[in-house]
Amino acid sequence: MAVTIQQEPSEVTPAFNQCAYVISSANSGVSDHYYIAVIKNEAGDQISRQEFVGAPGYSNGYIDIHRIVSNLVTFDFTLGLDQVTKMSNSAAYVEVEFGEYYSGTEHLNDTNSEIYVTNMGLNTYNYLSYNSADYVDAFLNTTSKIKIDSLAWLAFRHESAAPIVKVVVTANNGVGNTVTEISNPYTAFATWQEGFLYFPSGSNLNDIDAGQILAGSQPIIDTDTIYYTVELYSGAGSQATYRYEIISNSFSAYYSKSCYSDYELYYLNKNGAFETLVMGKGYKVTQQMTRQNASRIMSKMTSTTTYGYALDSAMRVNNQITYQGKWKLNSEWISEQESANYLEMVNSPVIYLNDGTKTIRVVCSESSYQEKSERYDRLFNFSVTVEESQKQERQWVN
Repeated sequence: MAVTIQQEPSEVTPAFNQCAYVISSANSGVSDHYYIAVIKNEAGDQISRQEFVGAPGYSNGYIDIHRIVSNLVTFDFTLGLDQVTKMSNSAAYVEVEFGEYYSGTEHLNDTNSEIYVTNMGLNTYNYLSYNSADYVDAFLNTTSKIKIDSLAWLAFRHESAAPIVKVVVTANNGVGNTVTEISNPYTAFATWQEGFLYFPSGSNLNDIDAGQILAGSQPIIDTDTIYYTVELYSGAGSQATYRYEIISNSFSAYYSKSCYSDYELYYLNKNGAFETLVMGKGYKVTQQMTRQNASRIMSKMTSTTTYGYALDSAMRVNNQITYQGKWKLNSEWISEQESANYLEMVNSPVIYLNDGTKTIRVVCSESSYQEKSERYDRLFNFSVTVEESQKQERQWVN
């Protein structure tokens, strides 16, 4: 086999980060030689063909396919989620077949590489030692606090070797526990990426259909709930546990909903799932109006009357007025561990804002934080400014 893969991405790799291959061949010294990469999807359909040569002075070929494979994944964002659901858009199988051309003949599929790309995409350096086994039978979230009426959800990944047959939710109100068992219908997989699942959280838990509840009853959580845990069960054994603390609504005794509101930010995290942050320490909302003028060809009116249009007025016309909302949001004083979630949100390529009435796509245009001079338990206070996104597409991460 003349073509050899010298370097390739991890088995599971973020589609929006570098996805590079280094290829060598014993025929690289032939004058008309070049490498060929044929990229196929899970169905075996060709989605791209790339031809490339080694850099000047080097015989090995280098190709980065992340711009191609990133088109195969998007993300799953479903408000009102009321059951265990596949994150079907969050991962894709990719096969890359490498060949070469020399002496007037193409030699295709000398060797191949099979990888799975996901919609993860933040700092490249986070993935230098990425291991897909880290996320088998594990939650993909890190946020630990939500509102009782949050529309957030949890995400987890597992493989058919240890199917998750049920999800157990234990709600604690400070006096005792209420346990609810919920069925998971996705225990066997036809494809690898079907192991990416997400699950309702917050108030969406109370919308789960009664037919999916194996034990317990609705409501699963209520206004007295202090925290609740979610466990993934494979048979009789618990495979993974996640805990949410409920953020107190104590402000409601002093402020009406008409003059005070918590804002939620949903952001895509480094594991390909959406996290939730509550910005509950006051806010400022503004509307930016932009008037765009366009010019047209100068002309004048010919008339026998004594009035007419000036040349100047014919040159200007108001073409468009754009309104863009801006929100300056503030967090409570948070711990050093919690601050990692805020830093990840600021760097996230996909952010949504929920103001209690609607959820819209936004971008983070400015952020800052304060740090206490003494080492208290809670050290940081974050302030972020988000703006309505003019484009609803994912931003590139490089």
